[in-house]
Amino acid sequence: MRLNKFDLNLLLALDALLREKSVTRAAARLFVSQPAMSASLAKLREQFDNPLLVRVGRQMELTPRARELREPVRQMLLSAQALMGTERSFDPATERRTFTVLCPDHVSPWLMPGILRRLQHAAPNIRIEIERPSGADLASLLQADVDLMLALDPPETLSYPALPESIDSRFICDLRYVCILSADHPAVTEKMSEERFLQQQFVIVRQSRRSSRLEEIMQESFGVQLDVRAVTENVLELPFLVTKGAPFVAVTLEFLAQFLKASPRLRILDLPEGLMPPSQLSILWHRSFEADPAHIWLRNLIIEECNAYHAGGGFDPLR
Repeated sequence: MRLNKFDLNLLLALDALLREKSVTRAAARLFVSQPAMSASLAKLREQFDNPLLVRVGRQMELTPRARELREPVRQMLLSAQALMGTERSFDPATERRTFTVLCPDHVSPWLMPGILRRLQHAAPNIRIEIERPSGADLASLLQADVDLMLALDPPETLSYPALPESIDSRFICDLRYVCILSADHPAVTEKMSEERFLQQQFVIVRQSRRSSRLEEIMQESFGVQLDVRAVTENVLELPFLVTKGAPFVAVTLEFLAQFLKASPRLRILDLPEGLMPPSQLSILWHRSFEADPAHIWLRNLIIEECNAYHAGGGFDPLR
């Protein structure tokens, strides 16, 4: 394929299609109609003499040729951006863009409402697609298929000894844990001792791992295997599993527990001192986004919202 026969305006469409693997989502990313994106895909297929996107079962997948194009196309766009100016102009009030953010359900309920309020005020045309991390979450980052990832205790939770060189990260803050239990639980007192805590029956959250962080720490630090009576993948189910009459205890982030304070059915207690270290919340992104002014702006906005906890003494879910 000769360059003089290629419509360079199609590069943005190609980048969106390679990242989204969907005509509908690619159209939404670029704020164009679905028929317009379908027409772009048809032109790209003709230009490359390759289908690029093929249906596999109920989903669309990239062909091997399309997978080869992802990084070169992204680099071409960044190089073009640098060629046209030292920095692409960015005005949050007028920018139209969709960002995909991987965010665990331990974090999104207390963090994302504030992010969305800030966007509504300062950047009404920027949209956030929130996705849950999975076993392939780091692969998505490595391929620049997602814009950002919020992660607890990386890289250990990503099953990597260290983050790859293509991934950049920034520590945001420490997140401490508390325990939640039914208000009529016999263990409810002003404080819970370490001995009493280890004797409880637990509801545990496990997400893409064989054991939870709590279980691992109890085993490593105390040689204790917890009495686990229920396991869930969804942290938002915890309040319902430790409801009235249930003799169970759950451990969750203090920020998330703030939403439960008003419930007379539940109690929130501090963990015994030194029992479980806080988690580190970090933000991760592919280095290809490093100099993107819109990306930089969103990263800083997320970090500012997180740091509001330290400045304001905690997150107010209703603020």
